[in-house]
Amino acid sequence: MMQCTDVQDQIHRWEQTGLLSAQEYQALEEHLAQCSSCHARHGSLQSLLRRDALGTPAAGVKAPDLSDQIMARVNRRVAPRSPFLRLPYLLPAAAAFLFLAFSPLLLRLADPGDQLVTVRFVLEAPSAQSVAVSGNFGQWSAEGITMTRSPDGRSWETTLRLRPSLDYQYNFVIDGSHWIPDPNAAVSIDDGFGGKVSLLDL
Repeated sequence: MMQCTDVQDQIHRWEQTGLLSAQEYQALEEHLAQCSSCHARHGSLQSLLRRDALGTPAAGVKAPDLSDQIMARVNRRVAPRSPFLRLPYLLPAAAAFLFLAFSPLLLRLADPGDQLVTVRFVLEAPSAQSVAVSGNFGQWSAEGITMTRSPDGRSWETTLRLRPSLDYQYNFVIDGSHWIPDPNAAVSIDDGFGGKVSLLDL
């Protein structure tokens, strides 16, 4: 059975390397299910941990299976009886299938093992008692992903490994209730509730 310090060390190594075996993830999951303290601190990371350990997409990030959609449409067509008359119908579908199968964009979205990008989130909030970052990479969890106070006591920081070529939205959560956009973000937009949300384009 993992101890709380083992969980912290394992997650720290994963944040630095992005590597986590299925066995390590299973041990983490069992510990988080039994330890309310660790679950409150690290529970929002489970979908990202599962993605890296088991190769399943993180919540909110789903790779579209476009080739299956194309072939389903081809199969629904009523083909003429003559094999020569059938050729004009099959050639465009075959070309589209080959293009999609070898398109770098599709491979990047569909391959769970493709390169991840390490993103460092930093917020200067010296008077805060706690700070977390929450966004569509973690289903906008109210607890967010806990950030660590810097040695000088003025700022808070954490790192996440995210899939590139996707748009992420996020905010910081101060003391569990005060949501603010990232003051250092290049772009912030209206959140539809009278506030702002920060954008991150990888």
